Order: sequence, then structure tokens, then C-alpha cells
Amino acid sequence: MDKFVISYETAKKLLHKYGSPLYVYNKDLIVKHGNELLKLLTEFNFRPSFSVKSNSNIELLKIINNIGFDMDVMSLGELLIALKAGVKKEHLLFMCNNCSEEEMIAAKQRGVMLNVDSIMQLEQYCKLFPNSEISLRLNPGVGDGHHKKVITGGKHTKFGINLSDIDTALEIVDKYNIKISGITHHIGSNFLEFTNYLMAANELLKIACKIPDIRYINFGGGMGIPYCNEKRLDLTEMSHELTNLIKSYSEKLDINKIEFGIQPGRYVIAEAGILLGKINNIKTNNEEKYLGTDIGFNIFTRPIMYNSYHKITILKDKLEDQEEIVNVVGNICESGDILAENRKLPKAEKGNIILISDVGAYGYSMSSNYNGRLRPAEVLFVEDEYEIIRKRETYDCILDQI
Repeated sequence: MDKFVISYETAKKLLHKYGSPLYVYNKDLIVKHGNELLKLLTEFNFRPSFSVKSNSNIELLKIINNIGFDMDVMSLGELLIALKAGVKKEHLLFMCNNCSEEEMIAAKQRGVMLNVDSIMQLEQYCKLFPNSEISLRLNPGVGDGHHKKVITGGKHTKFGINLSDIDTALEIVDKYNIKISGITHHIGSNFLEFTNYLMAANELLKIACKIPDIRYINFGGGMGIPYCNEKRLDLTEMSHELTNLIKSYSEKLDINKIEFGIQPGRYVIAEAGILLGKINNIKTNNEEKYLGTDIGFNIFTRPIMYNSYHKITILKDKLEDQEEIVNVVGNICESGDILAENRKLPKAEKGNIILISDVGAYGYSMSSNYNGRLRPAEVLFVEDEYEIIRKRETYDCILDQI
């Protein structure tokens, strides 16, 4: 099983106990998909790194850390969360994207390796911490992903040091006696074919040959999942091709002394998460039917951010044979608050439960209090039991901010 599903009776009990909406996760699926990625490069010194931005729940991070993942963090907040989850500082990488001097200093004080992604950020780091070590995020000139907003490599992206600037970067680190311990890149998110990934990996390996005594090379993440019945990413073939590519550099690089890595988030946890909510209102405007739910885009942002497809299931005592075309919408005062447009679903009624699939990644972590709405609870299914791993917010959480 790759997808997490639950019955109507279970969903009803969970919503009664923890409130609606509600995020629910399956531990076994997290472990399953994490272990699949651990086997990607078995012939080398290999350790994957989980991208905390995809899901920052501390209890879930503990599970992923125990599987054997390092973690990469994008902010001081994510760094503190990862440390609280028990991740050792030597297994953390701080991704510097337009970060301030203060944030660099805070990360460095906690003994975490920094990964800078521009020449100016590199100069800033070198002036702050001469005679130390650094990691560089490069732009391999290749991008990929399911939407333009998630493509992080190539010509039109804010991320990474361009390959044409490598010589400048080497001059800067030499001036401040900085050792480049590792290099990373990331080409984009949710790809299901790995041709571009291999092209980018080849560019990274070329650059690695220019760096004396390089300690690690991280090829980034972005491994996708089938949200809408697409063909699943072939990790076995990807492993074979990536292994052969690395071996082709064995005469130029001492690959036995290098730690290789990847930076997935989605693949590990997306399919292990579902989001439950209720239908509170049904209406027809100009011949278009709307199912109004308590899941606004403050709870689940991906559909409005990326026009993302997520399977929606109606849960009730007995499903109607009749199907209809509907728009599934939330309770936020915005025209764009739409979970699904023109979706064919079984005929629904007020009070029915809806289940949104594949929300474990970039679900709760992107939520907000927009419109004064509260974030939901999070629950984990483990060993036939459900346990709460984050309490539902109360209005005191909003009112006590000042």
C-alpha cells in the first residue's frame, strides 16, 4: 500500500474526538517510503536528508530521523524544530536563501553547516567566519517540476550559484581561507521522470572535480508521487542510472571518500497524510454547484498555490450511485479558495465528510491563520492506534500574540 485511506466510521470518530478539519498521518507509510529512498545509492557512502519545510511536525521528524535521515532546514525556526526533534547538529544543513547576517550567526553558533546559494551570501559568510568551512548550493542550469513555482534550477530561478560563477566563488573562499566541504543543488519538485535529474547530477559531479578534498555531494530532492494516477517514479531504474553516473567519475574523484546525499521531502511523507473535513453548505450559482467545506486555503494551500490536483473522497453511511460535477470550496473570503473545480463526485449532502489524499507534504507546514481561522490538530496512526501529535489551535493562540 502506498496511499493512506481510512473508513467512514474511523473518520467520523476522529473528527468527533479531535475536531474538524483534521490532518491524519500513517507511520508505516512514512517508514516504507523513507526506506525506499535509503536504498537509492547502496554502493556508496550515502545518507539522505529530509527537507523539513515539507512537514515540520516534531513527532514526525523523530520518526524520519530514526529511519536514518539527515535534515535540511530553511530558517532558524526550522533549525530549532529539528534540534528539538533530536536531530544532531552534524546531521543538519542550513540552507541560506537571502538570509541575514544575524540568522547566519545564529545557525553557526549552534554548530550547523551552512549552505549558501549566491556570491554575495558567500562573501557575507566568509567575512563573518574566516578560516572555517562552507557548503555551496549551485544552479546546474537544469530545472524540472510540476509547476513553474517549484522549478528551482535553470534560467528562471532565484536559487543557486550559477556554474559560470564557480571560479569567482573559489577565489573568494581562497581569500578567506575557507574550505568548501560540500556542494548541493535542487532542480525542482515532483518530477516523475529522472532524465533532467541525471543531467543536473552530471553537472554537479563536474564541479566537484574542481574542489580539493570535497567531503560530500548532495543531488537534491524533488522525487514526485502520483497525485492523479500518473506512472510512479521508477526508483530502481533511477538508482541504477545514478550509480553508473557516479562510477563514471571514479578516476577524477575519490568516490569512496565522499558522502553522497539527496534532499527529498514529498516522497517520504506526502502519501502518508490525509486531511478530513466536513461539508457545511451546498449551493448552486448560475448552474454551477458548490460544496462548501470547512477546509479553507489557510488549512491547505497547494490547490491555490500550484493549481495542484488532490483526490477528494466523499465519506458517508452509504454513497449515492448518482454522480455530479461540483466545485469543492473552502470557508475563506477569497474567490480563489477552491480545492477542486468541475470535479465529478458522488452526490453529497450537508454534514458529509470529505477526505483529501496525499497531503502529508506541504499541507500543515504551509497553513496560516488567514481570516482569523484556526489551524487544525494533527493525529498519527501507529500500531492500530491514533495519537495526537499536535493540538488544535484555540482562539487564545491568536489573541495572545501581543
